[in-house]
Amino acid sequence: MEPGKNRIRIADTTLRDGEQAPGVVFSFRDKVNIALMLEQLGVDEVEIGTPAIGPQERQDIARLIAMDFDFDISCWCRAVETDIDECIALGADIINISLPVSDILLGSMNKDRNWLMKLVDRLTARQYFTLNKVSIGLQDASRADINFLLHLTDTIHANGAFRVRFADTVGVLHPMRTFQLISRLRNETGIEAIEFHGHNDLGMAMGNSIAAVEAGANYISTTVNGLGERAGNCATEEIYFALKHAMNLECGKDLTVANDLSRVVAAASKRLIPANKPVTGSMVYKHESGIHVDCLKRNRNSYQLIDPSESGAGTIEFVIGKHSGSSALKSFFNSRNIIVSDAELIDILAAVKELSVKLGRSLKSSEVINIYRTMPPSAVNDRGGNL
Repeated sequence: MEPGKNRIRIADTTLRDGEQAPGVVFSFRDKVNIALMLEQLGVDEVEIGTPAIGPQERQDIARLIAMDFDFDISCWCRAVETDIDECIALGADIINISLPVSDILLGSMNKDRNWLMKLVDRLTARQYFTLNKVSIGLQDASRADINFLLHLTDTIHANGAFRVRFADTVGVLHPMRTFQLISRLRNETGIEAIEFHGHNDLGMAMGNSIAAVEAGANYISTTVNGLGERAGNCATEEIYFALKHAMNLECGKDLTVANDLSRVVAAASKRLIPANKPVTGSMVYKHESGIHVDCLKRNRNSYQLIDPSESGAGTIEFVIGKHSGSSALKSFFNSRNIIVSDAELIDILAAVKELSVKLGRSLKSSEVINIYRTMPPSAVNDRGGNL
């Protein structure tokens, strides 16, 4: 796939950056299952690993490349000749070479900008930028001097790299700043492909990714469930729905795989999915408020942006509890073929609210049914239906 300035491409790095999250180790079976579901979702690129980790990692990468997935496969490496040679030998579609670019990061490695420019010259002399499809990761770009970054990007582009990955390595950016920086990269350099790689340390990875798109980035780096170092990255499944619903950009092939993909990665990484997580959290399609439920029954769009069928999550669920109204309670009984009069609803609803407050939570279906069963005869005149 040739890079362009118009279509947004998703470069998923669950199998590389996601697995770098402390305590996460994917088996080869996990990697295959995740890759197959990413293919179904329709991601454009999958960064499948770091060859320098060792022989087993290289074997897994080779086997995944041989499976001929319908996405570009990239490998990550340091700007070290042996690392790059391993990526070339494996036959990855794209080689992601990472360069430390901020003075903070360079100083922590006892290096400086002069060392970095000499390194670029050495890699150029070895023709590394032209032998393969090379993307240069600008590590800690968000804290780098912007003028130096522009010069470095132009140099990299002139030497043959097709893309730069602008990394907000410690998640320090906010959307307005992201827009400013990516706009300058887009408007003041010759590079055509710009990838934004945002970390979520301040909870702004998604906002920064959208701002990067608005500024001209055409690749967004993501991980499923936002899995990654520290607070993680921009979530793959969430960016598709953000692009669709917030920006009217249709991306991907089959978004209905999102719910299952999220759970497969959660199980493989042994990380729980927060109940309120956007798109795939267990609570995002559940409603309790009486006003909300009443409006939702008339028009799903009233209080539910995403139709749960879009993500493969099933249907909207009305939860019975302290904030419920008679409409939700009536739907609960109707779905079970239990006919309840309006008078009964008033008494049952009062009992529901009382028990919900007492327990400090919403009620289970069995608890609501039990309230119905144990209502005093004076409150029940003419029951119908079956239990």
